[in-house]
Amino acid sequence: MIAAAEADTWKLPVPAAVYGVFPYFVRRNDPTPLVLPPTTTVELIVGDRDQVVGRRGATAIARSIAPHYSTLDVLESGPAMSFGHLSVLQTSPAAQAAFWQPLDRIVDRVAPR
Repeated sequence: MIAAAEADTWKLPVPAAVYGVFPYFVRRNDPTPLVLPPTTTVELIVGDRDQVVGRRGATAIARSIAPHYSTLDVLESGPAMSFGHLSVLQTSPAAQAAFWQPLDRIVDRVAPR
């Protein structure tokens, strides 16, 4: 997220999107909001059984970029899959649907035509 906000300063390409899966975020008590280009899409995903970062990282990101719009999806565990912190490493159809399909939609939306 910081790289996206500092892209111009750091001479990096400005990202069209940031996709955070079970993100963790630390800014060392820096209250200065991160300013993202208005064209950058921010989508965050957390798992309902994540015992490592839970929603803390995604909440901190959303707070640090406010008023920039972001989405936060909470993956709900069920019979097909449990969404703990390491579930992102799974390759099952349920994992592909939960993690890769949203990313595919972002790429389809922001990719140059």
